[in-house]
Amino acid sequence: MTSESSILKQKYIAESFYNGNFEPAFNYLAATIEWNIVGEKTKLVMILL
Repeated sequence: MTSESSILKQKYIAESFYNGNFEPAFNYLAATIEWNIVGEKTKLVMILL
């Protein structure tokens, strides 16, 4: 069972990411991320160090 504090933390991370504040989510992202942007012919690749 997920605790209420865990759910609140997940919500905080999701809302931060959604609003462009990526730092709280960095520890939960893969080392290499490939973004497919709708309508664009190129892909954006982000490598976290």
